[in-house]
Amino acid sequence: MAFKRQLAAIMFTDIVGFSQLLQYDEIRGEEALQRHQQTLQEVQ
Repeated sequence: MAFKRQLAAIMFTDIVGFSQLLQYDEIRGEEALQRHQQTLQEVQ
């Protein structure tokens, strides 16, 4: 039985100051997270 190997890359990103922003203004923090996720989806 032959096995096929595949290389997978996992990309981890962080929004600078996200935790602080979320504590200060939860709505703006959620909006920043959504923009960040949208940008990553566009890159894929």
